[in-house]
Amino acid sequence: MMQYQYIEDRLDSLNIFLPDGGCPGPVQVDISDELMLILIDTQWFLHHWDKPNEEVGSCEYATAAEVLQALDQMLAMNRHKKIVVATHHPMFTYGEHGGVFPIKYLFMPPVIGGLYPLYRSAFGSVQDVPNPIYKAVRNSIVSILEDYPNTIHAAGHEHSLQYSYKDQVHFIVSGSGCKTTYVKKKGYAEFAESVNGFAKVNIYEDGKTELEVWRSDNTMAFSKTLFTDKFRPRVSVDEFVKRYDLKDSVYVTNASNQYKASASKQKMFGENYRKEWEQELEVPVFDIGSEHGGLKIVQRGGWQQTKS
Repeated sequence: MMQYQYIEDRLDSLNIFLPDGGCPGPVQVDISDELMLILIDTQWFLHHWDKPNEEVGSCEYATAAEVLQALDQMLAMNRHKKIVVATHHPMFTYGEHGGVFPIKYLFMPPVIGGLYPLYRSAFGSVQDVPNPIYKAVRNSIVSILEDYPNTIHAAGHEHSLQYSYKDQVHFIVSGSGCKTTYVKKKGYAEFAESVNGFAKVNIYEDGKTELEVWRSDNTMAFSKTLFTDKFRPRVSVDEFVKRYDLKDSVYVTNASNQYKASASKQKMFGENYRKEWEQELEVPVFDIGSEHGGLKIVQRGGWQQTKS
């Protein structure tokens, strides 16, 4: 019996291991009206062998593009909340999986001491950040997170405690519950320590969010207030209508001014339909709440090249 089945059977079959069925996720867990957890199985991206795929249809998201698109959609539709995105693999780490090794390796036998750290820091296995596959996954996820300031990313994998901050995204590594490995404070890291312990994020009702990193001997290794802003509740329909004073139609100064050109350019390339594109137009307002009895946004389309 698999470990997760063993544990869940003894916890009244609670579904506490997510994502399910070897699927990548992302899975959205609404902890409260103000706090949401998003879980992604990053090992799915790195796994070389058979895994649930598009043909089988057993996973809601079966390709890397679908997973990333779903993550972006979840973040966009819940940007008013505090969001923690959790994966096994860290986005930034300054331990061995990040290609960082202690100087003592240089004094080991030549083959090990010279080539091993060089290999891990330049290419590494698929479990190391420098590896092209891992790096591509990391860059894709980070580029999405950076569009949503104050998102918290939590990970393990590296057996150390770390906190890094980049482009208004908070990156936490808490993987030293059972053992420790070398880590160095560098790069985006504001804290890094090779010690048994764990990271704790306190999120209060007023929106204040604090990070505490504790050692196993019950001493605090690091603390920081991540942000203090309050939760941003969704705007109700009535408030939205009052704020924007919606009308049946509005006037726009032009459909597009991208074809505007100087006299010399027009002489060379022609007038074409420049004036038509720049004329004032009256256009109807599309009310998603009343059109066809009320419509609901299900998901974002496009994403790779266009958005719909």
